[in-house]
Amino acid sequence: MTWGIATHYVPNAKLRDLVASITSRVAADSSDNEILEIVNSHSEMTAGRTPDIPNYTEIRDIFYLDSAADVIKRLDASTTPFADNTRKMLTKMSPLSIAVVFEQIKRGCKMDMHDVFKMEYRVA
Repeated sequence: MTWGIATHYVPNAKLRDLVASITSRVAADSSDNEILEIVNSHSEMTAGRTPDIPNYTEIRDIFYLDSAADVIKRLDASTTPFADNTRKMLTKMSPLSIAVVFEQIKRGCKMDMHDVFKMEYRVA
């Protein structure tokens, strides 16, 4: 699981076909591999494959988990369109909100999904 959230990605447009395949082809004696094969045939991405994210390298290089202020400094130092657009968007936001969300991300990286949702609920 590359991102730690899911093992497969099935686009919304393919979900109906996936459900139809599962209901018509899976039986009580179906093996896990047979079911996995069905899911894989409808999936556009499986665990272990890095998703194609525009600006991924730049995002990785700018958004370290050190501090929100340092992220802003790295955005200021960059001259790319991505950094410029991101900087413009962030300057319209509350600095306190940015700091809170940044801290949630830092803490959330070390939590399981249940604790992340609990933290999110408490902050909201």
